[in-house]
Amino acid sequence: EEINACESVVVSVEVENSGIWLADESVLLYMSVLNTTYPTDNLRLVNFTRIVNVKPNAMVTVTLTIQPQWMSVVETYTQRQLIVPGIYQVMMGNNLEFVDAKNTFETRL
Repeated sequence: EEINACESVVVSVEVENSGIWLADESVLLYMSVLNTTYPTDNLRLVNFTRIVNVKPNAMVTVTLTIQPQWMSVVETYTQRQLIVPGIYQVMMGNNLEFVDAKNTFETRL
């Protein structure tokens, strides 16, 4: 998907309680820049939420937003925040194990 550099990105994922007990779960949204000429974080936590009281075998849709400022880097000489055009990878999970919860989007000027 391609977006303008100053647009928010909305990401959704289905979370299932596959256990037999009522459960709580944390959903973490990470992002990395795949092709950039600026130094960036390898992995950046950009949003998170906690869902509570998920019934056994129930599915819950979680929707999180990546704000434009969370896609920015600080330019070395002017110390200004820039949103760099490029390909961003987003990963969602409850820890740093992203089995199938990866996707990409591209920003343009």
